Amino acid sequence: AGGGGPDAPNGGTPASARKQRRTSLGGGDGAATDHEMVGCKKRCRQLCSGFVEELRCMRLALRRLGHVDAHDIVTLKGRAAMEVDAGDELLIGELLFDGSFAALSPLVAAALASCFIAAEMEKPKPEAVTAAKEALAPELKVAYERLTSAARRIASVLVDAQLGALDNGEGYINTFSPHLMPLVLAWASGSDFGTVCALDPNLFEGTIVRMIK
Repeated sequence: AGGGGPDAPNGGTPASARKQRRTSLGGGDGAATDHEMVGCKKRCRQLCSGFVEELRCMRLALRRLGHVDAHDIVTLKGRAAMEVDAGDELLIGELLFDGSFAALSPLVAAALASCFIAAEMEKPKPEAVTAAKEALAPELKVAYERLTSAARRIASVLVDAQLGALDNGEGYINTFSPHLMPLVLAWASGSDFGTVCALDPNLFEGTIVRMIK
């Protein structure tokens, strides 16, 4: 019987079996495999380093926004944001805790909530957002300005933490378009569906129904 035990195929030695496995895995001899392992370890260190840095930046942002305390314990504000499953958690948490929603009537609060639905739709052009803002009724404009003020604070924190774009928060703010606010206000006020649809002829009826739901 050939020596070498169960690890040695075809009667070879364990050492030859290990060499054969290294060759089949690395596509070459042991030296080539070692070279590939060094490269793999280097890439892993780079990835881990990037992950640790991103985690540090996220922790800094959450502290400044009040979602965790100095000991990284999740605060009430952080727990509330964690419960948000539709919309931007940071911005909704900010509006809840700075009293913005409390200062609004239920109808206007519902209209303001439509900005978070708009963020899930196709991103509008900045000029379209500006035009929609200018067309808002005074009470809706005040509510939207509360949202943009909070969004700008968040964007500033994200930039300081190296997590946001250097555009004064405009890109982040423009994701929350106010163009649906008049429609939701009309619906919440009891207007018929035809009147709601007439407020924005560019939207399909099905889109309006899904958005309101």
